[in-house]
Amino acid sequence: MIEHSVRWRRHVSVLAGVLLVAVGVSVDPSAGSVHAAVVTQRPASGGGVSVILNVPPTATVGARVHVTVAVQHGGSVAGFEANLRYDHRAIEVLRVDEPHAIPGGRGGALHPLSVVETNDRQVVAGWSCSGSGCDRRSTSAPGSSVRLATIEIELLQAARVQLRLDDISLIDATGAEIAVATPMVSSVIRVGSSNRFVSAPRAATPSRSPAASGVDHLRHAGMNRARVSDVSATLAGWVRGAESDQVCTTSSPTPCATIGDVQTIAGQISTAGPSVRRMSFAAAPPVAFTVNSIGDAADTVINGTCQTATVGECTLRAAIQEANHAAGASTITFNIPGSGIQTIAPNTALPSLSNPNGGISIDGYSQPGSTPNTDPLLDNGVRMIELVGQGGHGIDGFFIVSAGNVIRGLNMHAFDRAIWIYGSSANNNVVIGNLLGLTPTGGYDPTYALYNPSSCIVIQGSTGGASNNVVGMPGAANRNVISGCNHQGVATYNIGTNNNVIQNNIIGLDPTGTQRRGNKSHGIDINTGTQGTVIGGNGFQEGNVSSGNFQEGIEVSHNPYTLYNKIIGNRVGTDPSGNSAFPYTQDGQWGIHLEGFPNCNNAPCPEDAGNNTVTNNVVVNAGEGGIMIDKGVHDSVIANNKVGLTANGTPAGNRLFGINVEAGAVRNVIGPGNEIAYNDQGLQMEPDGLAPPNSASSYTNRNTITQNSIHDNQTGGVAALGIDLTPF
Repeated sequence: MIEHSVRWRRHVSVLAGVLLVAVGVSVDPSAGSVHAAVVTQRPASGGGVSVILNVPPTATVGARVHVTVAVQHGGSVAGFEANLRYDHRAIEVLRVDEPHAIPGGRGGALHPLSVVETNDRQVVAGWSCSGSGCDRRSTSAPGSSVRLATIEIELLQAARVQLRLDDISLIDATGAEIAVATPMVSSVIRVGSSNRFVSAPRAATPSRSPAASGVDHLRHAGMNRARVSDVSATLAGWVRGAESDQVCTTSSPTPCATIGDVQTIAGQISTAGPSVRRMSFAAAPPVAFTVNSIGDAADTVINGTCQTATVGECTLRAAIQEANHAAGASTITFNIPGSGIQTIAPNTALPSLSNPNGGISIDGYSQPGSTPNTDPLLDNGVRMIELVGQGGHGIDGFFIVSAGNVIRGLNMHAFDRAIWIYGSSANNNVVIGNLLGLTPTGGYDPTYALYNPSSCIVIQGSTGGASNNVVGMPGAANRNVISGCNHQGVATYNIGTNNNVIQNNIIGLDPTGTQRRGNKSHGIDINTGTQGTVIGGNGFQEGNVSSGNFQEGIEVSHNPYTLYNKIIGNRVGTDPSGNSAFPYTQDGQWGIHLEGFPNCNNAPCPEDAGNNTVTNNVVVNAGEGGIMIDKGVHDSVIANNKVGLTANGTPAGNRLFGINVEAGAVRNVIGPGNEIAYNDQGLQMEPDGLAPPNSASSYTNRNTITQNSIHDNQTGGVAALGIDLTPF
């Protein structure tokens, strides 16, 4: 058995009292960069390591420029992590690109971690592994300058704008941290001719002492080496730590992790000593494991048989451990003795789903007494396997980092993220036939409250993934109910998260479609560089119902690389039939929102997300408006929708407006074929913004309104305008 010791400690993004004038920082005015001298724990070839933040010294407002992070004399560096801090009113970070090679790591290739973004801060990181399990690429000779990351930013204001890179962590190939004498670098870009200075915010001050070192054991019994997929066990912890920007504790059931923890496991990807026996399988057909216990004990030894320390017992945790190491695709079924619903309540996070040989299928409908849904519109499925977490900000459910997994026929609630599909290898996964967010009877979970980012399903990419995943598909048995979630119902994030499909789900209502079970934020939220998502479709049982959510039914938003997403054939604000709307089906804000820059901050909104399509939807009954297009959204098409009337023509108007185009939205086409009726106003177009109110007008130009039917819009019984080009 190989046991990997992982050091859980204070996340490196916590730093108190960093000063720009700290000793050891030297300014190079000609290059517009600041160098941080780094002292290594062990001698490094060519002397100490320096971290460099290179920016262009000057730029114009609206320019997109590249910032590079590099190291010099970095022959021993195998991984890195750092915070990029900036004022979001002056800078929008568009994307982070990382190279395919990094110095050190005994020939390993760089594996970039997903960028984690919070207000005024992004965390960037990468790790490299060793041995034959990794791609072998040439590494730079010691003493040379090697790029770790290139960050593309857009400059929004005329000012001297500061970027700060702090909490820099450099890691050697074994996971040991290289001491940083001055863990902060800073640079200033002069944007336009203004001398006004916009500083980057300071790092947060820790609210409690750093946690004592803890230990996490990844057990690879019977294996002669760790695999690249084994590193995934720490990735969820890394994202949690990066999101929190605060001290980690060892008492958490899912401790946060640093890049050193990730690299510690990666450094074991090499041939082990002769005393460790390699597990062999006679063939690689699907391998089946049957869960027969509601317990949470781990597997005792990875040998192809699911068994805990109790003879004959196979828990879900043990089955996943075995399935992850199967030589072929694996299936996990259930046959737990006893009548009624069988409840599994993990004490700590379950193992990641990381089988690289075809994935794992987990089928809750295999439990005796279960029956898949048969209703063409609603959900009458009987799910006899219930998974219960520990509430928002507790543990996650299934953390999926490999391809080809299927999650089917389960009831899951009270998790931080119930199903989290993460990273460049997490492609072609399927989530169907589940009840997510609600209790087995369709009620709210007792821990239901707003927690960000506690969404029921999260698809989150890094460079090159996660793509081609499916959430629901045509067929009654494939319909998910995704309601009562603490944040979004379904959310996608990051550049590289492409071509995912969301179809045939009930989102925001109970399984009967007769009661509100709203998600605390949006029903579906497509974010930050996601591309090519298909939400719904024109075929039978392809469209989703997204109703009763506390904020928006469907949103596509943020980042100029959020492109080519499609919202087709959905019923937003209605009951599952699409023919009726009731108070309980009302979404709290907008029915569908195409949103660009998150907050234009009293400045003109730059062009942002675009090239999206909204067609053949029913959008009614929204608390603040039907379809909102704002904050720099561009080149999108809104056609053939019913806005303010249901599928059968029943009036169900949206409050405030049917469609609103505002705050710098440009070159969008409204039509042909929209019917916009029974709303407080028909179609509005204006330079100013409503969300939030914006005192600086933006050019809302070159939009087209063509071949629509706009009628019977009225406010308080008084006829309203069909098309209102405000402020006239």
